[in-house]
Formats: sequence, structure tokens, C-alpha cells
Amino acid sequence: MRLSIIIPALHDAALLEETMLSVLENRPASAEVVVVHSGFYTDPYELAGEVKFVEARSVVSEVQCWQVGLAATSGEIVHLLSSGVVATAGWAEGVRALFADPAVASVSPALRTGDQIASIGVAADSLGYRRFLPLAEGKSLVGPSRLAGFYRRSWLEPLLPAAAQLGDEAADLDLAFSLKAQGLISRPTAASQLIVKEQSLVQQHDYASAAAAERIRVRHPQQFETDGYWNQVIAQSLKSLSNPKAAIGVLLGHLSGARGQRPVQLEPADIKADDSPATIRMPQHGGTSRSDRAAA
Repeated sequence: MRLSIIIPALHDAALLEETMLSVLENRPASAEVVVVHSGFYTDPYELAGEVKFVEARSVVSEVQCWQVGLAATSGEIVHLLSSGVVATAGWAEGVRALFADPAVASVSPALRTGDQIASIGVAADSLGYRRFLPLAEGKSLVGPSRLAGFYRRSWLEPLLPAAAQLGDEAADLDLAFSLKAQGLISRPTAASQLIVKEQSLVQQHDYASAAAAERIRVRHPQQFETDGYWNQVIAQSLKSLSNPKAAIGVLLGHLSGARGQRPVQLEPADIKADDSPATIRMPQHGGTSRSDRAAA
């Protein structure tokens, strides 16, 4: 299975180059590298022969870059890798073997800060906020984080448009819960390691993150308890009382985030352990009709 590595870049050349050069130094065999940028990058190191640069001036989020990159690649396995994340030697080795199981839709690599594994993937807390899971909590994994994740293209492709509408704060959890709802599997692996900056793993609590958490709860209600929910929201807002503007922002985010959102309805994936493609029945966006999509 061919690997496509997609690196989104919105504005920071230094972060992009840090990631891009680490990928090229440790490039796995049979892998294509695609950088999707918002028009600012000029390729000063003349890497166009090794990297495919795609300019997309209209993108405003990483998840929009994922969409553009997906259309520009062909690998059966897609690696979404944020700018600023550093690949290490052999980080992609062994990942293909995990996808030999047709039920595996995503693989979550280990994220290190220095020499220590700080996260093995993400889950959501009771309010819908992203939680970066330490290695010891790997069994609670829902899926990879937006910082780094491997996906089977045929499962990712039909879900990405809806996830993109939620923005960077919620897209990774939306993908993870949607895959889970179909009975598909996300595998954590400590054998694949990347280095991230410590601040990248800090979950913000502000208007944007609160609105994203609310969208996740509404779209995937079966994953969350409802008892005492608003008491928890108010308690979370009170934690920000030292900054009244932040407290109000958190509360407003929860109040407004669910507008226009509906629960996601997905059929269980038809997973076949043979050479024929599995069949996924997906609801069309904005309607109730369904269409069949092939998935490896």
C-alpha cells in the first residue's frame, strides 16, 4: 500500500520547513510528500523535485488543506501531519502492516516531547473537549489527533467534507467518532514516534474550543452522557473567572456551537476479510439518501 504524506501550511515557513525536512530525511519507501500551503511559500530550498507543492490561496484551516491534499494524492494510506511536528527515523515503518486488518481505518502514532511519549492519540472529555491521552490510557483511544495520524483513504475520503466544516478544533474527533460509529478500528502504536512542541498538546478553553466541543456532542450524542451537562459547563466557565472575558467566551461557545448541527447517522461498515473491497453506506450531505462507496 502506497503512503501519501500531506503537510498543511497556512502561514509559518519555519514550522513547515521543520516538518518537511524531517520527513525527507526519514522518508519511507514508496511515499509521496505533498505540501498544501495558502500561497505564502516560495520553496527557497528548491525541493519541488522531492515534494509536490500545492498552492491553495482560499484555505483558512488545516482541515481544508487536508481536502486539497487528498485530491492531489493517490496513496491508499494517508498521513496527515501538521507543520511543526518532527518525524523521527523509522516513524512510518510498520504502519502499513497495521492496515493489513481491513477493520483498521486509522493508526495513531506516539507524540513525544523530548524523550518522553506525551500522547498516544485523542479522546473527548464529558463536555466534548479534546483530550490528549498519555500512553497509559491508550485503551481509551478514539483516534489520532490533528497533529499526526494515518488513515485508510477509502474510509477517510467520504467523511472529510463534513469534518472540514467543523474546523481544526473538532475535525479530528469528528473523524474518529464517525469511524467508530461504523465499527471501524483506530490502532495506537508506540513504534511510530514524532516530536511535538509541548504547547501543541495544551487544550485551550475559549469560545472556539467550547463551540467545537458542543458540535462534537451534538454530532455524536451516543458517545456522551447528558446528566448534569450544563452544571459542568457552568463549572468550566467559572474556572475562567480570573478572566471574565474568557469565561463569557466559553459559555457563549457552548450556547452557540450546536447551531445547525445534527447527529451523524452512519451505517455499520461492511468489512470483508478478503481481497474484495468493503462497502460503506454513507448518508449524502444535507439529505437522507445514501450511496455506496468502496473502501479497501
